[in-house]
Amino acid sequence: MIEFIKNWQTLLGSLVAIAAAFIGARAISGQIQQTDRLEAERLHRRFLAARAVLPLALSSLSQYARDCATELYRATGLLRGRSLSQAAPLTFPPPPIAAIETLTEVIEATGSEAVAEPIADLLSNIQVLNARLTGLVTRSAHRAGIRDELENYLVDAADIEARVSSMFDFARRERDVIPRHPDLKEAETALFTLGQFGTIHDALEAKVRARWNRTAIESLETRGTDIRLLRTLIENDRDLIMRRLEIATVEDRFRYRDYQYDRLEDAAAYALIDRRRR
Repeated sequence: MIEFIKNWQTLLGSLVAIAAAFIGARAISGQIQQTDRLEAERLHRRFLAARAVLPLALSSLSQYARDCATELYRATGLLRGRSLSQAAPLTFPPPPIAAIETLTEVIEATGSEAVAEPIADLLSNIQVLNARLTGLVTRSAHRAGIRDELENYLVDAADIEARVSSMFDFARRERDVIPRHPDLKEAETALFTLGQFGTIHDALEAKVRARWNRTAIESLETRGTDIRLLRTLIENDRDLIMRRLEIATVEDRFRYRDYQYDRLEDAAAYALIDRRRR
């Protein structure tokens, strides 16, 4: 009998220990879940706060693009032959730090890649333009190709303006995602927004379209097939997409590898999917 009681005591002790461990684990799990919930709520509030001031940040970045474009256009007026006059030093504005911090806050607080990636692209473009303008000021301005360089930087500023413009609907809570790539109309409108560029306007407009075509195909190749973007690119530059994706014509059809399609859109869509698979 005594031995039987001892065995039951051992069993009961084990059951009590297991029960205590189970209760403790549930308590710890509950604490972890509560901590995760509080952290998610904190990030959400941080995201809402950053989004609330995002329109102001975007307006500041738009002004930055316009100021850069104004100084770049002034520089084209200082050109003498292929050299840039040293009589009037160039002074470009620094990127607006507060606006950049706001965009960084949105990236850190959002859980959506559809929001974070376009903002990251914009920040990257701002950094690139700032570095190029700094180099333009510090390097010798008396060199061949300076006019073309200035025009390319004006196109950089127009690209920033187009990307900023594409984000306002998100900033105003009219949509919950940001387009991965500004549409062609936004890119063309951005050039007019930056100012009047006299005799070089046609050259700038052509460069804006060429830049849009190139970045559009790069976006399609790396980020997935956006049918609307693909259709616009086909309408705008069929030769580019056929050359880039190695699509050939066979009579009235389009061939990619061993397959033929009645429409270029279908051939290009399959080519993009196939390339990402390989």
